[in-house]
Amino acid sequence: MIFKNNGEDEYVESQEYFDAPEEVDVMQEEIAPVEEIAPVEEVSAVEEDVLLNIKYYEINDPDGYSNLRDSPGGKILRRVYLGEKFEVFGERERHKKVKLSSGEIGYIHVTRVVESIRQ
Repeated sequence: MIFKNNGEDEYVESQEYFDAPEEVDVMQEEIAPVEEIAPVEEVSAVEEDVLLNIKYYEINDPDGYSNLRDSPGGKILRRVYLGEKFEVFGERERHKKVKLSSGEIGYIHVTRVVESIRQ
């Protein structure tokens, strides 16, 4: 026994039955061949940086290095030498917040940071 809507938002008993779908033998159905997917080309770290539009910076200091500090004007963590590239994430109290390729994060004075010509 099933119930069906009589069109007036009421459900009434009905003797109608629905036809069940035919059974399908899945072992006899043809399966479409899987298309091969071309291998993904390896992308170098430099190419990936270009694709992601990451800008790199470096120091410009007559001493050949600048200090990486834990906070603007704070404790020196280490020296950053000419040619070392890094990313800039912000600025605070005339210091750029930077992330070195080693993953270290700290601050370098804005007068010492320039955009790298070797992206």
